[in-house]
Amino acid sequence: MLDDEVLTYKRLSEILGRSVDALRHDVSARRIPFVKFGEGRNASVRFLRSEIEAWLRKQQTLARV
Repeated sequence: MLDDEVLTYKRLSEILGRSVDALRHDVSARRIPFVKFGEGRNASVRFLRSEIEAWLRKQQTLARV
């Protein structure tokens, strides 16, 4: 995890082709893996590339079923 790329909302939206607003909604609904840096309302939300890639693989597997 220490070598894992940390992604911002903007960068992840570019990778996934989804809007930042859609990603914020997914985070609030806990539908996408994320990490928080800090506490409370001042916390920054970020995404770990390896967790997003694993999540995408799982989504593809579920879609095939």
